[in-house]
Amino acid sequence: MSVQPREPATIPADTVRVARAAFPRGSPAIRVRDELGPWFRDEEFADLFPARGKPAWSPGRLALVLVLQSVEGLTDRQAAEAVRARIDFKYALGLERHHADRPGPLAISPQTAAGDGLTGDDFTIDWVNEQVRCPGGRKTTRWNPDRSPEGTPVIRVRFNKSDCPPCPVRGQCATSSVGRRLTLRPREEHEALRQARADQDTGTWKERCTIRAGVEGAISQGVRRWGLRRSRFRGLAKTSLQHQLTGAATNLARIDTHLTDTPRARTRTRTFATLRPAEPMLGGAK
Repeated sequence: MSVQPREPATIPADTVRVARAAFPRGSPAIRVRDELGPWFRDEEFADLFPARGKPAWSPGRLALVLVLQSVEGLTDRQAAEAVRARIDFKYALGLERHHADRPGPLAISPQTAAGDGLTGDDFTIDWVNEQVRCPGGRKTTRWNPDRSPEGTPVIRVRFNKSDCPPCPVRGQCATSSVGRRLTLRPREEHEALRQARADQDTGTWKERCTIRAGVEGAISQGVRRWGLRRSRFRGLAKTSLQHQLTGAATNLARIDTHLTDTPRARTRTRTFATLRPAEPMLGGAK
């Protein structure tokens, strides 16, 4: 097949009339066409077709069908049927109302999670003498260089089990009967990690993190709404195409959310985080 690029057609008046009557409040396909006009032009795909052969269905329209298909999670058959029967699809594609052609084919402990537990940063490390002192004033009895299950170097330290039971802060620290144990990284890595955690309380870090939050939100939306982690096709080329369509679908959905002034959803709270005790209020109320 060959392609004969054409200028994007204006929406037929009859299609406009029926679409407005059927969707008085609009639909994503209608709103995006109204705001952005035609998404794709045939000449953008001309180098993908041979110079000779029967004229193909408009590649610009076909690309838009693929995006709309991704937005609504339709199968190929359902997308083809939508082009044939749905007036909002015909509106977005600029087709006649009676057009019937179909397009071709880090781990934490319970105490730490509650917000009142002692973390590794609460312990004082003497790297020269290879000892660790806890907030209760006790010192470790063992300092053993080792390797993690992943093969990275670590240092395992342990307090004497007889030191923990009488300790006044035991309720915030160890629950094991054998005493508190810590796994440390080598000194350079440990200090770099500690500095990174301290940086998280600065305004500069929080400003940078807002960018990451936006990226993770987009990935979460792609996974939850469009099954981003599961490929519908075989082969890297087709899977890459699916990822591009998912990105386009995300953009279209977000544009429609903006056009309709849809309020943002509240940030989800992890099930484990709901177990955290309520913050005490003034006057002792909770």
